[in-house]
Amino acid sequence: MFRAVFTTLFFIPFFLLFTLLIIVCVGLLAVLPGTGRLMRDVELFWAKGVVFAAGIQLETQGLELKQDTHYLFVGNHQSWLDIPVFLSVLAPFRPRFVAKESLFSIPLFGRTIRRVGHLAINRDNNRKGMRDIQEVAERIKQGDSILIFPEGTRNLSSGQLQDFHIGAFVLALKTEQPLVPIIVQGTGKVLQRGSLMICPGRVRVRAAAPIRVRDDYTVKQRTQLKKDIRAVMQDLLTETKV
Repeated sequence: MFRAVFTTLFFIPFFLLFTLLIIVCVGLLAVLPGTGRLMRDVELFWAKGVVFAAGIQLETQGLELKQDTHYLFVGNHQSWLDIPVFLSVLAPFRPRFVAKESLFSIPLFGRTIRRVGHLAINRDNNRKGMRDIQEVAERIKQGDSILIFPEGTRNLSSGQLQDFHIGAFVLALKTEQPLVPIIVQGTGKVLQRGSLMICPGRVRVRAAAPIRVRDDYTVKQRTQLKKDIRAVMQDLLTETKV
């Protein structure tokens, strides 16, 4: 308990000041040409700093992926700490995450994540949502790796995945990008939903082998693809203990 209190008292002011510093740095870099990669380096520095400050001990398995290939990562979502954790462990691929549109409306923060290349998707308007998916597809074709949370929101259960939205699997079929199921286990214990208490501990990230979905599925089989990928991820989650 003492360690959790100490970590929390350190983490909260560190996170606020460090994040503000990063926002300022990204804002300054954004007005200069050719600084896109540097902004992503600054973002990675932020992610690793947050992971360190939260006392997270990272363990990974299955991330021995070809670094000259871009991927569509499909992950579960336990805590907002998933973002710095995934950005840290997937650093060679610099994935851009797809998030709900409301995050991009947060003052300063929303503009910053848009500047470093993350993408919004509208879940309330189907027509706008399809346009957003097309924008993500274009970014994939331009060479970006993408990270999507198909559950759509944080999951309070550490053992059972929620139902998946279909968008990630439409993207995989449209772009023919290798799809990598990936799970994180433990971030929900480090920071529980609705709590400010940071409980430092182990977080494990596991990935399955990349799947070339167009070899086995057509667009008409997107629902079956969603079910199959969810089953793979559920097995990974069930097997992963922290």
